Amino acid sequence: MQRIQQVADRAAVAVIWVAERQGAIVGSVTLAVAGEPYADIARPGELEFRMLVVDPDVQRSGAGRAMVQAIIEHARGMQGIDSVALTTGVTWESAHGLYRAFNFERTPERDWVVPDTDVKLLVYRMVL
Repeated sequence: MQRIQQVADRAAVAVIWVAERQGAIVGSVTLAVAGEPYADIARPGELEFRMLVVDPDVQRSGAGRAMVQAIIEHARGMQGIDSVALTTGVTWESAHGLYRAFNFERTPERDWVVPDTDVKLLVYRMVL
């Protein structure tokens, strides 16, 4: 099973948000700050989100946009947080467009490869 599908395992050690529509879960995302188990790129003062997924049946319906907006609003209310950073797959062009629409900027110097794989992840960051 892919790590992105292991929501229950992540929930034991990380903050997981889910998006619901009409009582059904349609998406999830992992949130972390520097020093937490799922904080791969978060620096002090950043809220990191990763593994944001939306059910394919509701993609392009605004669910992902609503999740990103909620994350940004949450970060603005967190003491000591002045930016939001995220990781995304190289080929996930629609996600890249969504992040750019929220004024996230690419920070290629922070791109990384998942350990023990050849999966490259891109980093975007937004100053609040």
